[in-house]
Order: sequence, then structure tokens, then C-alpha cells
Amino acid sequence: MKNLVTRVGPAFATIIMTLTSVVASVGITFFILDNFGNGVEPLVLMVAIIAPMTIAPVIIGMLIKLIHQINQLEEEQRHLACSDELTGLRSRRAFLENFELLREQAKRDGSILSVAIIDIDNFKIINDTYGHGGGDALLKSFAGVLKKNLRKSDLVGRIGGEEFAMAFLHSDPEKAMKALEKIRIHTQKNVVDYLKQKIKCTISVGVVQWCSHELADVEVLMRQADESLYYAKKTGKNRVIKFDPSLEALQA
Repeated sequence: MKNLVTRVGPAFATIIMTLTSVVASVGITFFILDNFGNGVEPLVLMVAIIAPMTIAPVIIGMLIKLIHQINQLEEEQRHLACSDELTGLRSRRAFLENFELLREQAKRDGSILSVAIIDIDNFKIINDTYGHGGGDALLKSFAGVLKKNLRKSDLVGRIGGEEFAMAFLHSDPEKAMKALEKIRIHTQKNVVDYLKQKIKCTISVGVVQWCSHELADVEVLMRQADESLYYAKKTGKNRVIKFDPSLEALQA
């Protein structure tokens, strides 16, 4: 019945199920009267028609309402699985799944794919100073900065406590770096008002750029972006660092 309601809509589903009930009721009545009664009686036949026409829509309406509620719960569960509750961005799982699709598309198109891991600097100090409420307010505000600087083809998600990830498809290396630098500057200028206090922060960014002829899966690309982020943190924070193979040697 769920598939029927989905295909034709609640109104048509009610009509179809009611007519089916009437036909079934009349058929059963004919069979009983013909085999066990005194032939077809008009009054009994009328009851066999009217009863399902009266009862069926009520029962079917209740079932349709129940199906609608189940669909809503399923949709909410899907949304919770794919969305970070605090920021409204993609969850880690959803980001990685979509990032894999972008990587496959870049591989087919022969285009460049950039991925960045972004970390809010000194977030523990911010939490200790303003409390978790202040930290949450900052996270939501920073998510807003990311959303304002997105193209439709870009991908963004929250992958950890104060860690975010972005992916840029069909973007040359310089444009991706400029976009991330723009986000860094906007974040530095952004002020969050929380309980009559002003909260500011900076970010460190590690970015890696991948071409379709290179052999690297999502896990490798994320690790390389993370190594670049680590180097950005190590060398002073509040900066965007592009991955270079020499960084792996530095951290070995």
C-alpha cells in the first residue's frame, strides 16, 4: 500500500482501495448467498456495497496517515544521518560519501579536484573562556561564513569538533587557494556576539589538489590535507598551506 500511495497519491489510493473493497465484498456476498443461502437478496447485496464504501475510506485514511508519519520519520532519520545538527552542514559520513562521488567525476572529466581541511585555531581556549555555548555559537557563525563563500559545485561539511572540510571541483589550483584565503580573511574579521561578549577566531587550512592521472583515493587525499593542516598549525596558525610531498618527510 505504501508504494501505491507514493505512486498515485492519497486521494487516488483511497478510491482504488475503496473500489477494491466493494468488489471483494460483493464477490464474497454473491459466493456465500449462491452457495449457502437462498439466492441473491437485494438488501444483503446493498449492505455488501454500502458497508465497504463507508468503512474502507476511514480505515484507509488512518493507514495513509500512518504511512505519512512513517515517511516523515524516515526522512528525519536520513537528514540526521547526513546533516550536522549544530551547523546544518554535511556530516563527516555524508561529506566523505559525496567527496568520493566528486573524485570519480573529476577522474572521468580529467579535471582538478581540491580538498581542504579547516580547523578553528585555539578552539579549546575559546571553549574554556566562553563556555560550550560560546563555542557552539562560534561554530554556527563559522559555518555561515563557509556557506556564504560556496559555489553550487563546492562541497562542505563538519568532520569533527572544530574541524571542517571543503572540496572544489572544476577549479584551477589558484582559484581554490584564493577562495580559501578569502574564507580565512572573512573568519578573522568575523565577530560573534554571545552573552554581551565578542568572540573572534582564526583558522588554519591544509589543502591538497588532485589530478585525474594521479593514483590516490579519498583516504589518501584527506590524510595529505590533514598533514598540510598540521604544518599550518605548526608554523604559526592562521594560514593556508598547500600540500607538498616534502611535508610528509617533515612529519616522518
